[in-house]
Amino acid sequence: MIISPNVRYIAIQIIEKIIYGNQSRDTLVNEYFQGLNNREKNLAFNIILNTLRFKEVFDEIIKLELKIPIFKFDRLVLIAIEVYLAQFITMDKIPIYAAVSETIEAYKLATNNSRGTGFLNYSLKRLTDSKSLKEKFEIFKGDNNLLKSLIKELNKEIPEEEFQAIYKSSFEKPNTTIRIRTDIKQIKQRLLENSIEFEESKIVPQALIIKDSSIIKKISEILPQNSFVIQSELSQLAAYLLDIQDNDTVLDVCSGNQIKSTQIFEIKKGKVNITSIDIKNINEPKFQFINADAAKVKLNAQFDKIIIDAPCSGIGTLSQNPEIKFRLNRRAIKRFASIQYKILKNIANYLKREGNLLYSVCTLTKSETVNLIKNFIEENPQFEIIKPSMNNPKLRRFIDKDGLIKIFNYNNNSFFYALLKRK
Repeated sequence: MIISPNVRYIAIQIIEKIIYGNQSRDTLVNEYFQGLNNREKNLAFNIILNTLRFKEVFDEIIKLELKIPIFKFDRLVLIAIEVYLAQFITMDKIPIYAAVSETIEAYKLATNNSRGTGFLNYSLKRLTDSKSLKEKFEIFKGDNNLLKSLIKELNKEIPEEEFQAIYKSSFEKPNTTIRIRTDIKQIKQRLLENSIEFEESKIVPQALIIKDSSIIKKISEILPQNSFVIQSELSQLAAYLLDIQDNDTVLDVCSGNQIKSTQIFEIKKGKVNITSIDIKNINEPKFQFINADAAKVKLNAQFDKIIIDAPCSGIGTLSQNPEIKFRLNRRAIKRFASIQYKILKNIANYLKREGNLLYSVCTLTKSETVNLIKNFIEENPQFEIIKPSMNNPKLRRFIDKDGLIKIFNYNNNSFFYALLKRK
């Protein structure tokens, strides 16, 4: 792959693959950002994220201002216009002339010719000259065709008021939470000395919320090596909900790169035996690792505690992953729910009697949360839902009458937990 210094070209390439190819943003960023300096990476990342964050809003503006239905646009022309609007409306420090000229050059690179350049140039000029673009931008954030279609599509999965609040989080810049692995007092002092703004988590210990996520690289240079790890606040909660005891055997299912396993090991100061499972292989695992499909894996042991961080629709993470908006539909949710149930049903076989299993997903759809757990309990009466010990008043309000934990739009994130015991 040829790397171009034109970061708008890279943005167009990545956005096309995310929206029309359903590819992973993180994977594409790692691929396309090779060879870019830090300034270029930051610019490209912000253009990409802002385009994805407000794409449906930009499309309403484009349709209204240019008087052309969106479906009639050439795919790359539309993306180029969206990329320009991301710069013009949401990134004030970029000069208009640079945004226009670089976006047009990026389009030429992406298409390998100048066909459509005249129309693109006309469109950008028309949009730039509009006197009420930012006013329309604010209006369409609260009322657009994508929002209406999603409300209709998900009406049986999530209450409209809840979904609207979660949807609005897709327009918000997320904070970044770091879990401190060393003395938190020393880390806080180091951050203060370097004028880094943060606040302590109100729901988990050893966690600091960084107000400006763009300075994480700077923080890495300030703090001692391996003194922190990026881990979402609500994800960190899992290790405490399970109430793991010394010498427990723990199974971390769908473990990714073992972040939660590492957290548990550090909380228990190594006095715990951890095994993790993930369908993707990882390099140099810290604990016993099984590369397998959790829905089908056969194990020769049982465990005191199990965490299942199941793959899901991810609706609760729209502030970090706004592209999820364009993939949401009932069919996808049902597909995730089927996978989740298979994983839960299989892995539950490996929980000891009187052991606890924590099921978690970063979504709030009924199919992936309450309905799934209740169906499992009905079909497996040897399991019961138990209310976790939650002394924190901020968290207690999220527990329903059945003991299920539905954390709704907390710091622009939503999460569901169900703690099960084997009788």
